[in-house]
Amino acid sequence: MKNDESGKLLARMQHLLAYHETLLRDEVRNSAVLKALKRHVDNATSVLDIGSGTGVWAIAAAQLGAKRVVAIEKENLLVPIIQKLANKNGVADRVEVIHGDSREVKLFGKFDVVISETIGNEAFDEAIVPIMIDARKRFLKRGGVLIPRSIASVMAPAFMGTSARSLPAGLSLQYDYLEVLIRDIPKRVRDRSILEIVGKQKVLREVDLATVQAPPDLTKLTVSWKLKDASRVNCLVLWADVVLSKLIRLRTIDSPNWTPIAFPLESFAPGPATLECQLTFTDQQYHWTVVHSTNGKQVVQSHSPVFPYTFLQALLGRPSMK
Repeated sequence: MKNDESGKLLARMQHLLAYHETLLRDEVRNSAVLKALKRHVDNATSVLDIGSGTGVWAIAAAQLGAKRVVAIEKENLLVPIIQKLANKNGVADRVEVIHGDSREVKLFGKFDVVISETIGNEAFDEAIVPIMIDARKRFLKRGGVLIPRSIASVMAPAFMGTSARSLPAGLSLQYDYLEVLIRDIPKRVRDRSILEIVGKQKVLREVDLATVQAPPDLTKLTVSWKLKDASRVNCLVLWADVVLSKLIRLRTIDSPNWTPIAFPLESFAPGPATLECQLTFTDQQYHWTVVHSTNGKQVVQSHSPVFPYTFLQALLGRPSMK
């Protein structure tokens, strides 16, 4: 048991360090967030960093002169790392590290700036809205600043290069059956070079973190595009568009840290068309329906991981064939 627990701890540590290395190598993200901090932090400022990770923004705020900095991190393996890095950067006397979930901890006093980078690949999937609502009510001074100020989930029609290739690559086997199942599974796009955006990005849901009172409803979101050639679309791509501070924005699709989510589609006929999409993406479910309209005719596609799951469950429930 002891060896098993040590193995799990080792695996978790490796994952954490690899993940945070990716974050820290993300110059797009680093420069944008630092620019926002510089705008709002000076030697009269107190800063709360929620979901601090390795403490990079807590340490940066202290180096910018913040008189008090509190870093909250719920991953216990990262707490000593933040403390060590704060010491190495000469700001340990002004960076207090607290282990826990920000929604459960109690703090003395309030803060001029609250920053949280709990921004998910789909914008809202790392609970940034409930985190910031709680922080705004309990920790932010009147007239204080939230970083980010707002966050939106956005979507655009796209062409994903690998989707045009038959499976399995390099083998002459019939795998159409599997490809049909896979078409109902959202995909993380790690290689941006295979992705071509072929239509305007549209906002699905936008939240002002300074005023929002409850997490957004992410069911039955609707958006549409008029396209010159619908055959260039084989997926819809979702990412987050973040306003860190006035005139300072971060599109997660431009950052190597976040991975856009692609919702696959069956190919459309060439020529101009209107695509109307209804999308649900929550912790419990994904569902996307697209209506292709041209010359008064409509073709409807409906996709969800529930479809292949239900199909495979039915197959597993049948008696074995001899």
